[in-house]
Amino acid sequence: MAVALGLFKSAYRCIGDEIEAILSVVLEGRNRELASKYWGFSGEKPRTLESVGQEYAMTRERVRQIVQRAEDLLRQLWLPTANLRMVLTRLSKRAPLPIRDAEGLLAERTGGSSLSIESILRAAEIFEVSTDVILIREGSDVFVDQRGRIPSVHEVVIDFRKATSTSGCINVDRMSLRLTGGLDVSRAIQSILGGLEEAIWLDSAQTWACSLLPERSRLDNIVNKVLSVSETIHISELRQAILRYYRVSFVPPQPVLASFVETISGHCVRDGMVHRGSRFVPTNLGDVESAFVACFHELGSPLRREVIEDFCIDRYSINANTFYVYLSYSPIVQKIGTGIYGLVGAHVPVGTVEQFEAEKKAEVRTEHGWDKAGRLWFATRLSRMSIRMGIFYLPSFVLNLTVGEWFAKLSDGTTSGILEITERGMTGLAPILTLAGAESSDVLCVRFDFNAKVAEIEIGSDELFDMSFVPVSDGGNFQLEAEEEQMEKSEDRDC
Repeated sequence: MAVALGLFKSAYRCIGDEIEAILSVVLEGRNRELASKYWGFSGEKPRTLESVGQEYAMTRERVRQIVQRAEDLLRQLWLPTANLRMVLTRLSKRAPLPIRDAEGLLAERTGGSSLSIESILRAAEIFEVSTDVILIREGSDVFVDQRGRIPSVHEVVIDFRKATSTSGCINVDRMSLRLTGGLDVSRAIQSILGGLEEAIWLDSAQTWACSLLPERSRLDNIVNKVLSVSETIHISELRQAILRYYRVSFVPPQPVLASFVETISGHCVRDGMVHRGSRFVPTNLGDVESAFVACFHELGSPLRREVIEDFCIDRYSINANTFYVYLSYSPIVQKIGTGIYGLVGAHVPVGTVEQFEAEKKAEVRTEHGWDKAGRLWFATRLSRMSIRMGIFYLPSFVLNLTVGEWFAKLSDGTTSGILEITERGMTGLAPILTLAGAESSDVLCVRFDFNAKVAEIEIGSDELFDMSFVPVSDGGNFQLEAEEEQMEKSEDRDC
């Protein structure tokens, strides 16, 4: 009927033409002009009643009456809004979108009338076109989003900043899993991060990003700590150093890490090598890590754990528990082999690890046998670690005969507790060794009295290794009887 009466055409080329046609039906002259400016249809964003009234020398109330009368009339008419509905549908499907991307999408359907997103949403309100499209402001950034979408823009921004603070950067798929448990919102998160001024992409695919807002970045701190002890380091070694730090939940791949090092930390990466930046200020290390650096500088790198222990614990009075924690997790220390550590980034000559391992095998000594009194004995050299842990692995021959609980006594007859032997080894010796005054490089000897179920503990020198073995003719029957007795007990336990 509206088309038949000549009020509107059946269809219009663009939103701009639709709006012009609608305004021409309900307003004319100055009133049409001021209403267009108030609603944002004149090439500017919607304005306030007061600003429009000042321009036309009218009161705020008079402008309100004019636009209100026009809105009331519009609600009584059928309005041609096909293009408006189409644009709102496209915005809803593409949301969330940074405002600049949304306006680019809008420009395709406005016919050159330069309508803003705010103007489009005002038109939907006035022309009573239902839509779930809304504007979201996050600081200075503006997004077009769907009403009630999960996760919200604010939730994404908060998680992004938190991840940057704790891990230095984040992957959009990881954020999606953190926020929803699935990957369905990865594209939405990527779009939101792309609209944040604080966000920096660390790869060409725009899947890794970090925020510039958090004052603290754990990844940046670790990078600077490593470069404080090594002027240059390969990006792969740097990544391994970061992985050692227990408070870092993940580390990005090498190309992303290299981008982070250059963009955020301000260092130079050439041919896979990281070089200190021109404005680099070394990180002040704590007491434990300073002791590590002093040890490696004075004694060389790499070193065996026992040597580092003696240097740091004895000379620098570092607490033993603290020492082992830092040795396991400090990013400035690299583990080169079993019990072999070096300063991060330090050159390791070929054959060094093999040499250390050979020396360690020569020093580590464990013996067992039978003494003249018919007691099974086991002897081993102590280290700081074994004294602290109080756990020892036994040869299978000794283990098979001694599984169970034993009354522990020192060599002078002092009762010192219960010694437990399981399939995992001999445990519970830590307080006993402390009571006996054991130190690193001492020899521990345990003699098992099967009749009294007593384990005699003795701490001494290498002479404890030179126990007198029972000749085969004398001790063979005892050993056989002990083994048979142990086998019977094992069978009883199995039953």
